Amino acid sequence: MIVALVALFAALGGGAYAATQLPRNSVGAAQLKKRAVTPAKLSPAAKTALAKRGPKGEAGERGPAGPRGDSGSKGDTGPAGPGATILNYDAVASASPTPQTIGTVLGDTFSAECLIPGAGEVQVKMYVLTSDGSLRWDIGTESTDAGTNEGRASNLNVPAGTILAPTVVAGTTATAGNSSDHNSQVVQLAPVRGYLNVHTAASTVGGQTCHISLMTFAAG
Repeated sequence: MIVALVALFAALGGGAYAATQLPRNSVGAAQLKKRAVTPAKLSPAAKTALAKRGPKGEAGERGPAGPRGDSGSKGDTGPAGPGATILNYDAVASASPTPQTIGTVLGDTFSAECLIPGAGEVQVKMYVLTSDGSLRWDIGTESTDAGTNEGRASNLNVPAGTILAPTVVAGTTATAGNSSDHNSQVVQLAPVRGYLNVHTAASTVGGQTCHISLMTFAAG
């Protein structure tokens, strides 16, 4: 019994001694049990120090791309763009023709006639009357007359109030046994901005005939 009491005293006494008689700074991380220090045992200064945020760390590497998502639904169809307007004229030559209206586009009213200017010849004329009497064209023309090809550029710049009656702006003449074909690319700046492809043709091969076609686009 005495031995047991002595052992108990030594155990308790030794523990008390360790708690009260250890030199300063003799207990470190190695002597502390895991989870021995709880938040309640920390001093206010320690808690404040722990609460302070450290500097932001460097960004980590970008991870691999995820799988591609499903395609979205198809959007509504937009409005149709401006389409081309096409005008045609076909006629047999006459000694005293009456001009025939082809149509109105871009503020221009076109008319045409197919006549016989001389024996065995045929001539086509295209007229224009504009909405305000003005006409400004930049023109590039390729022509074939009796097998001869030629290219040329020209322009018209007529102020408003000038064209008060149908006025010839294009045409061609074919001699006996030949044909004539002119194709013009026109940029119209007045009275309404747009683009025209003007094709005029006359032929005495197999008859005396005339043809005109216009394809026009309004400027966007």
